[in-house]
Amino acid sequence: MIRMTAAAGAKFAGHYAVGEWGCGTGCTQTAVVDVRTGAVYEGPFGMLPKGSINYAAGSEDEELGIFYQLNSRLLVAVGCPSFRENCGTYSYEWTGTRFKQVRMVPMKRLTELDVVH
Repeated sequence: MIRMTAAAGAKFAGHYAVGEWGCGTGCTQTAVVDVRTGAVYEGPFGMLPKGSINYAAGSEDEELGIFYQLNSRLLVAVGCPSFRENCGTYSYEWTGTRFKQVRMVPMKRLTELDVVH
């Protein structure tokens, strides 16, 4: 997966590629590859399981997953890094060798009453 990520070219922070691959039902793992040097770095979390029915994102349109751009050092992950706990929108800044968490916005936990209505 890392070789395929590097071969696809830079798509993050100027000259980096972000590899994403599944690790089970609704789960994603990541790595960052410097396409200039071939250096490989860990993603900001081990695995990012997707949100469960017990959580709702800030809006109905909000997607779960990982978001980034070629011209930005910001990577945003929406999901539950702790398997059904601490679900939210996590913002990370890429420093060139690691991710630094800069913000976390928790997802609203649904109650049974919310699900019925």
